[in-house]
Amino acid sequence: MPRLYDMPDRDTLLMEFVAGHGYVPDGRDSDVTALPPVAFFEELKGLLQTIHQRGISHGDMRRRNVLWADDGRPVLIDFGLSLSCNGRLSFLRRAVFKLCRRADLFAVVKMQESCCPGSLTAEEERLLTEIPWHLRVGRFLKQRIYRRFLKQRVWRRRLERLRRGSTTTKSC
Repeated sequence: MPRLYDMPDRDTLLMEFVAGHGYVPDGRDSDVTALPPVAFFEELKGLLQTIHQRGISHGDMRRRNVLWADDGRPVLIDFGLSLSCNGRLSFLRRAVFKLCRRADLFAVVKMQESCCPGSLTAEEERLLTEIPWHLRVGRFLKQRIYRRFLKQRVWRRRLERLRRGSTTTKSC
């Protein structure tokens, strides 16, 4: 993770600049030579295991939150949705932490599959076939509810503009 140098105020972080290749590219859309090697993903899984052992789950593990540094190491950023579970935990918090850890690992294995197909272990292959229920629910809500709601909102705005336009025409 980038080093934190200073917090001048509540909303500002001064962090280390990470020079490198940028975000982890999608293996389906990229040239094979532009993809990170298997060792990169092994190190990323080790990093995840370390933060999980320390009681932190990332919570938003995706390509845009994993940088590929010049020296070949993975760098995690954007811990805005992270969950910290240190000390005495309630049953619910422990259960949510377990779900978040599994989602973190699922996302990394999915990234590795797209960049280095054939490099997954049997357990990682099994993990990909058993999508966690909370990710399936989230995907359903996003595709079936959220997107439709946004489209309806767009149509409501259009109808409102048409109504306003027709009332101004009548008054002229």
